[in-house]
Amino acid sequence: MEKLSMNSPHSHFRPFLISALPLLMIGLALTGARAAEPVPFPALPAPDNDHTPPKLLQRVEPVYPAGIGETKDRRVYVAFLVAADGKVRNASALFTPPTAFANAAVAAVEQWVFEPGRIRSGPPVWTQMTVELWFKPAAFAPSDPVIVQAVLAANAALTAASNRLDTDAFFAGIVDSDETRIIQDGKLFPTRAEAMAAVRQGSQGLAKLERRFDDPHVTVLAPGVALLTAEGTTALTRQDGRSFGGPFTVSLLFVLRDGQWKVFHGHYSLPNPPQ
Repeated sequence: MEKLSMNSPHSHFRPFLISALPLLMIGLALTGARAAEPVPFPALPAPDNDHTPPKLLQRVEPVYPAGIGETKDRRVYVAFLVAADGKVRNASALFTPPTAFANAAVAAVEQWVFEPGRIRSGPPVWTQMTVELWFKPAAFAPSDPVIVQAVLAANAALTAASNRLDTDAFFAGIVDSDETRIIQDGKLFPTRAEAMAAVRQGSQGLAKLERRFDDPHVTVLAPGVALLTAEGTTALTRQDGRSFGGPFTVSLLFVLRDGQWKVFHGHYSLPNPPQ
């Protein structure tokens, strides 16, 4: 097994020996992150200068949480015990980081393996440690296939809701925010509510709507941001039997919110129904 240095540029260890004092780990400030059940360990003599700290033998890097719509670096501190067998026990994230990052950090540290600490040349001893872990967003490509497929699926759901004339379902795929902007045929709707009211009004008197996209293109701008552009055709039938339609163009800025891709800004150019 390859030995890994404890002097990683992405983490800092602070070991100290467990003594016969009460179990300090139980009193640490926990975050609600996942942690193993506390493991009993024996009382040990007080540490001295002859204590050899644990040596990291196997390290697993934390994985940046997916589907959270965040792209910045994060730092998480994890406290844990290195048992006499070199395995990690009672890992817990400190200082209340976001739950997704706390869980990812704990999951990584629980897989670490150490050469246990010792006092003088005696048997292995339990040691309490803290580590500082950094999360950095993974590199992405403008054509990241996972993101592209997720955005296309989100757009397909929007299109299906539109074709059903289901305004509520359609706007469920649009970010509910005062900063959301929709432009249709050059008209800016400064709020989501105004755009929703306009779409609802425009749907009145329609019996059928069929919108078809021709080769939509997705460009990934960031792990949580993507731009969809497309052309297509729309066919509409009014309740009085009249039909009309024509080509349309659309550009939609999707953002990842709570694990779902939703429209944050949209620009539609659609055929106008006859009066």
